[in-house]
Amino acid sequence: MEKAFEWLEKAYRERDVYMRSLRADPVWDEVRSDPRYLKFVEGMAAGG
Repeated sequence: MEKAFEWLEKAYRERDVYMRSLRADPVWDEVRSDPRYLKFVEGMAAGG
């Protein structure tokens, strides 16, 4: 799971186009159930 969050941070910094599908892609289902995911998404919404 750690690698997934490392990838998310990197993809966000690099403005990876794949980030658009983050909420819908079933690949991320397990990650979305992790409390860190909500914190990550809130940080994205806040611009940071």
